[in-house]
Amino acid sequence: MQQWQIDPAELFRVYPAQPNAERQETHEQQAEHPAIFAQMLGKEREERERERRQLENQIDDLKADRDRWQQQAERITLLLTHQPEPKAQPTAAPFWRRLFGSR
Repeated sequence: MQQWQIDPAELFRVYPAQPNAERQETHEQQAEHPAIFAQMLGKEREERERERRQLENQIDDLKADRDRWQQQAERITLLLTHQPEPKAQPTAAPFWRRLFGSR
């Protein structure tokens, strides 16, 4: 079984560590102002819902485009594969008959 180990120095290089006092203040602020926290959370949810609706609309547009292209390809295929039979050409009289006339 493979295990991953991340050097703490590399981890803190990407994600700087917060001092404990700063983290405690954040939790205390959230405890003091639950209405503000709930309002922020509500705004985030609304934003995610708006983004989800936009993506769904884009998906619907792409599906409609796909359907139109598919219908066009089907019409072209029909045009290319269902050609009318060519009319039979009248056969020409043999060379000698055309040259000397019918006898």
